[in-house]
Amino acid sequence: MKKTPVIILSLCLSAALALSGCGGKNSPAVTPSDAASSHEKRKPAAPAEAVEVCVDGEQNDEVFLLQYNWYGSQFVSDDSFNKIMMDKYASEGCHAPYVRQEAELSFVFGSSEGIPSVMKLTQYANTVRANSGIPYDTLEPELVRKDDGTYGFTVDFREFKMYYYLLECEWQNGNKAQYAFAVEKEE
Repeated sequence: MKKTPVIILSLCLSAALALSGCGGKNSPAVTPSDAASSHEKRKPAAPAEAVEVCVDGEQNDEVFLLQYNWYGSQFVSDDSFNKIMMDKYASEGCHAPYVRQEAELSFVFGSSEGIPSVMKLTQYANTVRANSGIPYDTLEPELVRKDDGTYGFTVDFREFKMYYYLLECEWQNGNKAQYAFAVEKEE
């Protein structure tokens, strides 16, 4: 009679382990690193981290977030695109990141958000730094998708010394964001 309770307890423990997925040959082992990486994959990026702007493969840290609608949160800058660019770069001695003629500008998208379903890049050029009243020369550079999942284009300064850029992105999940940055021709 003393063996029956031990056998029943042993069977109960085996059944509990099988139901919980532990100890079975068909159950994949989950390690703490697996659990951490699956948690990281689900964590959404902040709007400022969803896009990285690079010049010839180097990250441009002077990117300004103008507005977003991100997982229900909204932000709109108090300053306009032109005001932000003028405040940052119009003063004597202030310069946008220097880039060479035909440098490659590229956009790397965070893995948690992926590539936007809608992307629009507008390039604004002026012959002077200050707001002279001269109309901006406006173009929409054609973005080319590369094998590594980035999008990019080659800068052609033509007769201009500086470009302002407005990148507008919209993701399939409804998130939207606008980013601004500038580049200046290396002399």
